[in-house]
Amino acid sequence: MYQHYKATKVNDIQSIKRLILPLVKGSPFILFCFVLSLFIARKIINYTVPMYNSQAKLRMDDPKHSYSSNNLYKDFDMFSSDKILQAEVAVLKSQALLLQTLDKLPYFHVSYYRIGRVKTSNMYKDSPFLVDYNKYDFKCYDINFNIEIIDEVSFHISTFANGQKLSKEVIFGEPIEFNGCEFTVHLNEGLLARKEINLVDKYKFIVHSEMEIVKKLGGKNFDVVPVEKDVAVVTVSLDHEVPEMAADFVNALCDTYINDYVTGKSKAARRTLEFLDEKIVQVSQDLINSEVSLEQYKTDNRVINTRQ
Repeated sequence: MYQHYKATKVNDIQSIKRLILPLVKGSPFILFCFVLSLFIARKIINYTVPMYNSQAKLRMDDPKHSYSSNNLYKDFDMFSSDKILQAEVAVLKSQALLLQTLDKLPYFHVSYYRIGRVKTSNMYKDSPFLVDYNKYDFKCYDINFNIEIIDEVSFHISTFANGQKLSKEVIFGEPIEFNGCEFTVHLNEGLLARKEINLVDKYKFIVHSEMEIVKKLGGKNFDVVPVEKDVAVVTVSLDHEVPEMAADFVNALCDTYINDYVTGKSKAARRTLEFLDEKIVQVSQDLINSEVSLEQYKTDNRVINTRQ
């Protein structure tokens, strides 16, 4: 019996060894795969462009609890119609309102990028150079212009046209006539004075047409949704790779909507007051005419007020 127990114990030990031995022998390979996975994951995180979400909540004008409920004006103009929430959502998404918003976002009209070995990053307001152009006479919208800065004085600029690469060396601040377009590239002195930036590098910029900007901003990354049903509050949100850019757009859109709404209400109020003024003048004139007619009737018919 003792020998049988001993034999069983030896067999158990052998079984454990057979299970552990492959793990021990393969541990260098497992460790290598683990380290390699961490390295790949880190590289993916470093080189993948993240998306940031910016949100703003906007309270709509509720006819039941705002100046639109004023009974004095309930039969006149815009004050008589209850605003439908979905209609206001459509206004916020409208092309006209987006175009008005762009007037408050000058940095949206030109995109500046720093070109790295793997990733190209949007610099937004941190570009070391700026582009000046006449938007009423510019002909090269939505075209990539590559810039390689040589030093603080000059740079190379290039682009592709008709399948050919065009390039030239230019001095900062001098007018450029390139590929049928006229513009000026100058250093962003304000930024360079505040921050220490490695100026010598590769960049690109794109001058956007307004319709292209609206198309991008009003795409799948932009949304306006009611917070809850029958609640006059909507959430305006935008996903963008530059968090500051998303926040600036959301705030500017809400501000534009509020100003546009107040302007519309003000115009409606002015029209209502003008209508009331016209009615008052008309009623006053009718009263004067009635008095004249009554006096003329008394005179013609010799009607005398004996008490008077």
